[in-house]
Amino acid sequence: MSNPPAAQAPKSELRGHAVRIFANYARLGSTLTIGILVVPLMFRWLGDEAFGLVALLGANIGLAAIFRQIMQQSLVRELGSAYHAGDQPFRRAFAALYRLSLIFAILTALTFGAVIATLPLFKIPDGMLTATVWFVVAQGVQTAAMILFSPTLNMYLVVERFVAYSVWFVTLRATQLVAVLLLGWGLRIEDPASGLLWLGVVWSGLSILVYLAGMIDLIARDRRLMPTFRRPEPGAIREVMGTFSWNSGVQIAMNLHEQIPPVLLNLVLGPLANAAWGVGFRLVAYIRMATTGMQFGSDAVSARLAKEGGDEARAKLQRLVNIQTRLTSVVALPAGMGVFLYAYPILHLWVGGQVEDYAAVMPDAVLMTRVLAAALAARAISDTWVIVLYGAGFVRSYAPLVITGGAIAPLAGLVLMFVLPDHLVAIGPAISFTAVFCGLHLFGIPIVAAKCLHLSPAGLLGSFTRPLLAVAIGAAAGLGVLFATGDATSLGFGTGPSEALGNAMRPIPLLGSMAVFGTVTMGAIFAVALRADDRQRLLRLVPARFQRSKTTSTTTAQ
Repeated sequence: MSNPPAAQAPKSELRGHAVRIFANYARLGSTLTIGILVVPLMFRWLGDEAFGLVALLGANIGLAAIFRQIMQQSLVRELGSAYHAGDQPFRRAFAALYRLSLIFAILTALTFGAVIATLPLFKIPDGMLTATVWFVVAQGVQTAAMILFSPTLNMYLVVERFVAYSVWFVTLRATQLVAVLLLGWGLRIEDPASGLLWLGVVWSGLSILVYLAGMIDLIARDRRLMPTFRRPEPGAIREVMGTFSWNSGVQIAMNLHEQIPPVLLNLVLGPLANAAWGVGFRLVAYIRMATTGMQFGSDAVSARLAKEGGDEARAKLQRLVNIQTRLTSVVALPAGMGVFLYAYPILHLWVGGQVEDYAAVMPDAVLMTRVLAAALAARAISDTWVIVLYGAGFVRSYAPLVITGGAIAPLAGLVLMFVLPDHLVAIGPAISFTAVFCGLHLFGIPIVAAKCLHLSPAGLLGSFTRPLLAVAIGAAAGLGVLFATGDATSLGFGTGPSEALGNAMRPIPLLGSMAVFGTVTMGAIFAVALRADDRQRLLRLVPARFQRSKTTSTTTAQ
């Protein structure tokens, strides 16, 4: 069946989507600022190897914290379905989910214990093993607390309190920045080992306080959200495990994509490779972050629509996935191309002045960033379909595909590290990561989504072909500026990144190129990528007062 023609969504539905997207982007802009500040501060305070160690620990903690990811990503659909079914079904599901959260918190503690036991196997700088152990212990306590409270905290999304969630989440992310500033510049702890130890303790402690604040806020509004560890009703856990178990497999697979590469890099190359991956992956993660504002919360919306049932609800789901795909594409593709083109200037200006061993970190970081830019753009687009399908209850349909990719990517990355030339070994995991997302996810998942939602696969795939053309036009214009000014080498494509090249960069031509790329891309998207109804929606955002003023000015001129 072909894609249905676009229909005018109810004003209340459009207003809800607008509030969700606005709140998401306010949150993402704030967390982006925090991330931009934290990375160079940590390089300056702890040094290259300690920063690389934090990146490695992030991967190990990510593997150990898989139950947190499962709970966070799997609860929204289960809670939403029960919440919209009435009081008794909600209480029944809520008690079952708290029992699961308790079990997962205990499993998380055991998993963190296993991580601590394996730490001596990794390439950890001399004198930092004890600090590393305490960092992991502190993060384990914080992670277990998050898992334990997750049924209540996820209710921010279920009840669609997106603004409140954004405020809470930004506060949570700011705890790392506060900890770094307090320890590195307030207390002036100079020893990297002591700094790492206390960073783990203070960061985790502040995070737990933020969890408790969110709990108090939610429980004050709805007493049913009080944590309960009473024995759930017979069969209640089995009911919520329906899509929960499949989505757990999906979350494990996605976790392997992100967390295994730093482990492989450390075992084969050491902590400086972790530093390169840490800064490079942090940069490309902003591609996906830029699109999360469009997507975040749509699983709660699709869960509500699926619960309503009927032809009207299905039409709303179709409209939701179509609009989300187009909007995500016009954000993800320009962001991905921008990171690919300007990776070196951005990384040099961001952390180049703080890196101690420039030659060992920056070239690999730039290569990783450029390879991963395509992967994160592809993932951002495919996440649109995954999130809507998950909320609507179709996780069984796409889970096998995602799980297959999660198994293939780490193995392929390991093989590539042993067959690639020496100067490319560090990007082996990035290449396999990108191949899976640009292959299985970008072209496999839309086929599944189209079947589940009665849409055309070609229609979903075609949603990002026009934005891709617009991005190509913008990239040509941006590169044209640098070739015209003789600054094309500043991108580091030909000679490769070096400290001398970085110091010789001329900021004005680079900024001019970025500005032209952004401006031309936006114009091309408006003219080429957007449909007529999309352009009309954007024009409706122009304040009526401005439109009246413009009309009055035109009349006066006549």
